[in-house]
Amino acid sequence: MNNYRDIFLSLAKRSVPAVAVYLVGWQLLASAEGGWAAVWQLLVGMACLVAAAVILAPPLARLAAEPWGSLFWPGERFDRPPPVYSIPQAMRARGMYEEAMRGFEKISEEYPDEVKPYVEMIDIAIVNLRDAGRARQIYRRGISRLKSVEDREILARMYAAISTRLRTGGCCGSAGAGLRISKEAWNHPDSPGGVERLSYASRLDGLNDWALAMPPAKGRTWIVHLHGHGSGGDQLFTRPDLRAMWLPRYLELGLGILSPNLRGNAWMCPEAAADLGDLLNVVRSEYGACKFCFVSGSMGGAGNLIYAALHPEDVALVVALCPATDIASYCLWCRAHPGGVRDEIRDAIELAYGGPPELVSDRYAAHCVTALADRLMMPMFLSHATGDEVIPVEQSRGLLKRLAGKDNLAYVEIDGGNHDSPLHGAGMLEWLDAALRE
Repeated sequence: MNNYRDIFLSLAKRSVPAVAVYLVGWQLLASAEGGWAAVWQLLVGMACLVAAAVILAPPLARLAAEPWGSLFWPGERFDRPPPVYSIPQAMRARGMYEEAMRGFEKISEEYPDEVKPYVEMIDIAIVNLRDAGRARQIYRRGISRLKSVEDREILARMYAAISTRLRTGGCCGSAGAGLRISKEAWNHPDSPGGVERLSYASRLDGLNDWALAMPPAKGRTWIVHLHGHGSGGDQLFTRPDLRAMWLPRYLELGLGILSPNLRGNAWMCPEAAADLGDLLNVVRSEYGACKFCFVSGSMGGAGNLIYAALHPEDVALVVALCPATDIASYCLWCRAHPGGVRDEIRDAIELAYGGPPELVSDRYAAHCVTALADRLMMPMFLSHATGDEVIPVEQSRGLLKRLAGKDNLAYVEIDGGNHDSPLHGAGMLEWLDAALRE
C-alpha cells in the first residue's frame, strides 16, 4: 500500500511540468506551416513531447511493474532498498556530527516509517553535542511523523534512556584517575555496626551513586552482594529473610561486605559494569581487599554472571540464584509475557541498555553470559526453580548447556517453587562455606 502511495505522489508532482512541456510541443506542431521554414518547429515540438514522456516515465513504469511483479513472483514484496545508515554513522565516528545529523535527517525524510534515524539523531544531540533542547525537538518531530503506535513507543523509551546520559556536573577526576569517594558511617537501625556508606560520582557520566561497605573482621576476602530488581544497595541489611539467613553467616566467617546500589535497576549494563570495577579498586586501595566472592540472586545473580564473564580476573567465585543469563532474550521474554513486575523489568532493561534489543543489539550481545561462558573458569553455584514466573528456568538451563563438563560447577534445580525458592533452600550457604575453606 505504501508503494502505491509513493507512486501516485511522484506522479502528481511530475504531472504539472510534464503537461506544460507537452502543451508547448503540441502548439509548436499544430502551428507548423510551410516547407523547410517549419522544420525547426517540428523538431522542437517532437522534443517537447519526448521530454514530457520522460518526465512521467519513472512513476508510470513503477505503476505498471507493481502488479506484474506479484504475477511472476507471487508472495514476494518489491519494496525499496533499505536505508543506508553506514555513511552517517561513519561521519559520526569521525566527529562530523552536523554532517551525520543531515544524513540521518535525509533518511528520515525518505523513509518516514523508520524510527532508527530519530534515535541516532537524538543520541548525537545528547551524547556528542550535549544539546538537550535539540534532542527534544527531534523527538517531537519523530513522534509527529511516525504513524505506528509501536514505533512511537519505542522512540519514547529510547528518548528517555538516552536523555539519562546528559548529566549536570562533570565526571569525577580524569579518565585515568581513580574513583573519588566520600565515606560516612551508615547509622541505620538495621546496621550490624561498622558499615560505611561510600558516596561517589561515576567517572563515565558524573551520575551520583553509593554503596555500603563493611570491612572484614579477619582476612581480606569480601562478599559482593548485588541487589535484586526493585531493591537498593542496602538490601542485604534491610530485607528480613536475607538479613536473617545470609548476613549472620557472612559475619560468622569474618567476611567483608560490599553492597553497591549500582545505578538502581541497571541489570549490569556497560555503565554499571564500569562503575563496579571502579568500586572494587576502591575497596582494594581503601580496605586492602584481595579476594571478591560474588553472591546474589535475581537481577543481582544476572549481574554476578555478567561481570564475572567480563572481568574474570576480579571474581574468585560466583553464586547466581534464579539469574538471567542472556539479557536480550530475557528482555524479549518479558515483552512476550506482559504483566506485573515483568513489564517493569523490561522497561528497566531497555532504559539501562539504551533501547530494545532490536535497536542496540551490540550492547546486549556484549553482556550475553551464554556467549561468554568459556570465560567463567571460577567455582560457580547456580540454582533455579522450575516454577519461576519472573525469570524462566530456561535461562539457567541455557548456560548449563554451555558449561557442560565444568568440574567446579554446582547446579541445583528446584522442582516447582517460585522466584525466591533458590534464596532459601538450595544449599547455597553450605556450598559457599565449603568453597571458602578450600
